[in-house]
Amino acid sequence: MRLFSAIFGLILSVMTMPVKAADNNIKVSVVIPVYNTEQYLKPCVESLLNQTLKDIEFIFINDGSTDNSLKILEDYAKKNKSVKIYTTENRGVGKARNLGIEKAQGEYIGFVDSDDFVNKYYFAELYRLAKKHQADIAATPNVLLTGDQQGSFITGIDKARLIEDSRSIYANSGGWAQWNKIYKKDFLTKHNIKSTTHRSKVEDAYFTTLALMNTDNIAIAPMAIYYYRIKIPKTKEPHRTDFNRIEIYKDILEYLEHSDLTSEKKEQWKELINTVGKPKDIDGELEMIENQKDRETYTYKSNLLFRND
Repeated sequence: MRLFSAIFGLILSVMTMPVKAADNNIKVSVVIPVYNTEQYLKPCVESLLNQTLKDIEFIFINDGSTDNSLKILEDYAKKNKSVKIYTTENRGVGKARNLGIEKAQGEYIGFVDSDDFVNKYYFAELYRLAKKHQADIAATPNVLLTGDQQGSFITGIDKARLIEDSRSIYANSGGWAQWNKIYKKDFLTKHNIKSTTHRSKVEDAYFTTLALMNTDNIAIAPMAIYYYRIKIPKTKEPHRTDFNRIEIYKDILEYLEHSDLTSEKKEQWKELINTVGKPKDIDGELEMIENQKDRETYTYKSNLLFRND
């Protein structure tokens, strides 16, 4: 009877022990928006599942794909519990990324485009350097071009280290990219940093600029390699006026104006944004715009934001 009581007490104590949340040890949540990328999706997923960092989750946002993308994802999800799929109607990459941020359980959040891929040490290196320096952001300067165009662009920072001036990241090539970095989730929440949902192009620049504005604590991890796929259109497309780029920088400057940054920092960032965001050749761009109304709109918006004369 005494033995029975002891066994029963042990069982009862086990049953009443608090259950540890299954997801509270996730180090990195990776958000991957997917829209009709079946041709490139498998290399992307395989590169993620091959990561040496194991405490990781992959959040695929199927943004209303009409091809075989969802089926490919479901096949992977059946075999790997780290693959999580959320399906929505087609709402755009900004809303897809924001949903991923909302669902993320990790300490840090990273982003990968579904037609790109990464080397197997990618998230392990970013996370290692982020933790070593207690950084709000960890970034790789090493981006290789693949697909229809081969090559690389590197931001000019080739050593693993901490950078305490985020403007130096922004001013270099690839500094605007959202996908070659991981971000501390608490940091994004604290500053309410989300993707823009009303701009269809250059949306990375908005998210990343807001993040960089709010920290001077960024770790650099050059051993992490991101493979960015370049796809050249089969036929020559007509010239399209890039109003979206101008509008993105307008949104950034409006955020800056109402932010709680010091006046000195606001001026420093405003000067940098005007330099980086300004179209390289406003007059040359105008010559390519045939529609008179578009010419007038482009001139007005460019002068409003970027002209100093």
